Amino acid sequence: MDFDSLFIMLGLVLAALIALPIIALIRTARIGQLERRLAGVEAALRRVMEQQQAPPVTAARPPEVAREPVAPAQPIAEPPPAAEPVSASGPVPSQQAVFAPAPPVRPAASSSTAPASSRGIEEIIGGRWLGWIAIGLILFAAAFFLKYAFENEWIGPLGRVMIGVLVGLVFVWAGWQRHQAGWRYFARTLTGGGLTLIYLSAYASFGFYQLLDQTTAFAVLALIVLQGYLLALAYNSSAIAVVSQVGGFLVPVLLSTGQDRYGILFSYIAVLNAGVVLLSFMRRWHWIGSLSFVFTHLLFWGWHASHYHPEKLTPALLFQIAVFALFLLGDIAPQVRGRAPTLEQWGRLFVNPFVFFATAYALLEDDYSDWMGAFALLMALLYAGLARAGMSAQGGDRRTLLISITVALTFVTLAIPIQLESNWITLGWGVQGAVLTWLSLRMRSSNLRLFAGIVFGLALFQHLANDTPWHGRLLFTPVANRYFLGALALVGLLALAAHLARPADRSFAVAALLSALALFWLAISVETYTYSDALVSALPGEREWDQVRQIRWFGQSVLSVLWSVYAAGLVAAGFRSKWSVLRWSGLSLFGLTLAKVILVDMSQLEQFYRIVAFLALGLLLLGVAWGYQRITRKEQAG
Repeated sequence: MDFDSLFIMLGLVLAALIALPIIALIRTARIGQLERRLAGVEAALRRVMEQQQAPPVTAARPPEVAREPVAPAQPIAEPPPAAEPVSASGPVPSQQAVFAPAPPVRPAASSSTAPASSRGIEEIIGGRWLGWIAIGLILFAAAFFLKYAFENEWIGPLGRVMIGVLVGLVFVWAGWQRHQAGWRYFARTLTGGGLTLIYLSAYASFGFYQLLDQTTAFAVLALIVLQGYLLALAYNSSAIAVVSQVGGFLVPVLLSTGQDRYGILFSYIAVLNAGVVLLSFMRRWHWIGSLSFVFTHLLFWGWHASHYHPEKLTPALLFQIAVFALFLLGDIAPQVRGRAPTLEQWGRLFVNPFVFFATAYALLEDDYSDWMGAFALLMALLYAGLARAGMSAQGGDRRTLLISITVALTFVTLAIPIQLESNWITLGWGVQGAVLTWLSLRMRSSNLRLFAGIVFGLALFQHLANDTPWHGRLLFTPVANRYFLGALALVGLLALAAHLARPADRSFAVAALLSALALFWLAISVETYTYSDALVSALPGEREWDQVRQIRWFGQSVLSVLWSVYAAGLVAAGFRSKWSVLRWSGLSLFGLTLAKVILVDMSQLEQFYRIVAFLALGLLLLGVAWGYQRITRKEQAG
């Protein structure tokens, strides 16, 4: 067959592919108009019949008076019934028979005794699954037959392609006919099978037989995908949309020649995603958007692994921005139509920004690492703006608002370790936790308070894992050093959060306060112990054992005294603030100090240091006991 014939046949196929969905949409609109007109006629007839069956209105009579009973009249012989008029079509009923009320129609007894649920499952299996299985078997049979015919060279390459296209068109046409007859599921099955045949045939014309070049095959397959979307809308079928969607995302894979045409690839995927977002806006179909989201990023990272170069940063980044914006628009669009987003859209609204940020971070980190924290803050501002708009809009969705706030706060949390280093990370998270605590109280949101607790937990983990010098230090200035000042700052922020939350959320306040007290105890202990070690390490020349022992004894005695003073301060603060948590914490620390003095100081310290530790602890305990007695006497006297 010459090129002109091939061109004419392909033109006819393309014309059929474009015309079928348009005809389907027009016929669907006409059927809808006819159904509405028929419903109007039925309503009018129903009103006429109701008027005819209404009881006649009788004239008002004067009230009856009591009268004597009258003897029943003698029966009068009735004349013989007149013959009913007969028409060409049979006897004509009398006027009385015509306007007599019809007997009530009783619903016929169900011929099936199976419950509705079992009938529903049976209908799904028999009416839907078996149809798809049947189409699959027919496709396999056709494939095996064609393979056998091809191997024996019964049919040439062009004939093979045309057979597939024609059979696919027949399936689509048959599906449309069944759709008009009301066979919804069977029609969708036939249409999905037909689209698959057409799609595979078009791909074979390029991939196996080289009858079409890449650009033409790309355009043909794009038209098939468009036809599938239009038919999915006409049939209101998500299954047909999924078939078209999967075929659309397979186009770049199947038509790949190894050349990097990223401009065409990115444009095609962006247009495909725009169609999917439009479908999700017009129909509440599940998983259409999520499948497109997954396929898009799989194709991008496949391209990235094979063809990415820093010179292609700008188009790659613009493509990711377009994809992020499309899915963000698709996930918040239902609220424009006054509909609540689905659970799937809520999940994608949360996942989409972090996938975009991770992808952009991987692309930009090498050349723009100093700006990544600012980029995270920019994402936080974007979602904070969305949250603000949701709070201002009437009837805004509460879950969407909560997700937007959570995403914004998470990006702020990420920006801190990305941009800052060392103790500044701990300080940043501590400040964020205190601000979130204040906001949670202003907004009366327990969810924000939970997030504040998570951020404080991150700050504590960062301080203990990276800031605390567990393995010793060089000689330093006590108190006025980065570690201890950072610990004091975090202690102050935790104490502030406890003070703010105390009236509204006692559990949160107690947790924050205990964290602050434990952190301060750890800070003074580490500061004292590491300073004595640093003094030992700084001894010149050969270290004498007596010098080392004197320094360590001094450190242990100072530690016992500090613990005792800290415990006494907690008890005093507990009395002043009337907060029992502080008093119990002080008493617990007194117990720990007493155990240290007895188990460690008594056995290891020199006599002088032992006297100092015991005397300090004894005096402080005596003062605490006196305070308890004084307060008790005042309460009894009052």
